[in-house]
Amino acid sequence: GLLYRRLSLKRAGLRPGMRVLDVAIGTAAVAQGAVRLVGPTGRVFGVDPSMGMMREARKAFHGPLTRGVAQTLPFRTGEFDFVTMGIALRHVSDLVRAFSEYHRVLKPGGKVWILEGHVPKSSLGHALTRFAWKTAIPGLTLLFTRDRRAKELMDYYWDTVDKAVPPETIVKVLEEVGFTGVRAQVTMPGAFVEYTGT
Repeated sequence: GLLYRRLSLKRAGLRPGMRVLDVAIGTAAVAQGAVRLVGPTGRVFGVDPSMGMMREARKAFHGPLTRGVAQTLPFRTGEFDFVTMGIALRHVSDLVRAFSEYHRVLKPGGKVWILEGHVPKSSLGHALTRFAWKTAIPGLTLLFTRDRRAKELMDYYWDTVDKAVPPETIVKVLEEVGFTGVRAQVTMPGAFVEYTGT
């Protein structure tokens, strides 16, 4: 939830006064945590390709919003201290272009933080994660929301995580475009991996 994201951003080095770009802002779950951490002396910007998602973000986020995609960010070079992306990397078609853009818009010494889904490599871990995300969570979603569209969204969530690029590829591409100290840390097996770099 929101607390998890905020604590993760703090652990990654987000501090008061920083300028942050949240790529694929979505419902603004990451941006809300960033706003609290940067305080009144900092600023958080959001970018998303979907007008519908930007409307959703606007319900919880009151900073600047721009329409755009990760591969061609509509911002100046060296404009930000921190670039974030939460649960959206699986929708990026070109990692090299996207990560090159993250690198470009960051100031020297700036940080990237990406939160993405995790599927364990072991057959047992994969089977348990698949059951949770493909069967249990969509079923519970339908039970509690009584909304077939919400269940369909959760079905789609598993499909995108299961087919996502593996962590070692993400780390390799981040390093190839110039990030240093790149790390992939499984913070919740079967749920989340955090990628960080400078």
